[in-house]
Amino acid sequence: MGWTTGCNVINPEEKIPNYIHIDSFTYEAPSYSSYGSASHKITNVWIYFNNNPVGVFDLPCTIPVIVDQPGTLTVVPGIDYNGMKSGEVTYPFYASDSVHLTPNPGVVQNFAPKTGYIATSKMLWTEDFELGNSFSKFNGDTSLVRTSDPDKVFEKKYSGYVYLDTAFEVSENISSNSATFKPVIGSTVYIELDYKSTAPLQVGLETDFTNADPHYEYIGGFNPHPDSWNHVYIDATDFINAYEGYQYRVVVGTGLPDGTQNQGWILIDNIKIISYK
Repeated sequence: MGWTTGCNVINPEEKIPNYIHIDSFTYEAPSYSSYGSASHKITNVWIYFNNNPVGVFDLPCTIPVIVDQPGTLTVVPGIDYNGMKSGEVTYPFYASDSVHLTPNPGVVQNFAPKTGYIATSKMLWTEDFELGNSFSKFNGDTSLVRTSDPDKVFEKKYSGYVYLDTAFEVSENISSNSATFKPVIGSTVYIELDYKSTAPLQVGLETDFTNADPHYEYIGGFNPHPDSWNHVYIDATDFINAYEGYQYRVVVGTGLPDGTQNQGWILIDNIKIISYK
């Protein structure tokens, strides 16, 4: 009687994967008049092969994929949820991309996925400070103003600016009654914006009711980011569903940290409220 070893049964031969290398997403900018600035910050990718999850990877990345037969690799853009690196999520308003794969064990294939806003996304309100300033002070010592200083402007000609010192330590600003929005309750709603600062930044919403006082609260807070502009995404869905009013306004706040700074500033631009059509 012949005898065969069981080693290959216990330790089957490992399959060699294909490798896909992705540096970043190419962002295909829609019209400025419809969607505003093309600024974005895609930090991670969610990978599926033939609709089966492969994993989540920080960009840039080289992804191993077991490809037994030809199939489709789907790449979904991901963001840092509310600016938190530990909170990686897919962004519901960006389109995914895909590439056809055939078995090619051990070979690295470069892929440059493309994305942009999906066709069913809708800007409910935007502020880029190019045509004016929708914000006015409602608490604190100093206001968010419009600046055309080339050293302060993110893009185009204007950005929003708050300067703080020991005489003007706090600034809270709200968009005007002519700069409101009303989403469909139950829909996903995000705030996007760009900022640069030496002081902490807080972003929130106020909801106005017919028979009650307005309610506002901050729903996103961000540490100083003094050396470069940072793009952030803030999920406003829970607040809007919890406080259903007839209109909503954006709140921007900042203040000097107690006892640690004598002056500070924030720059802000390209504020967007985005949901579905």
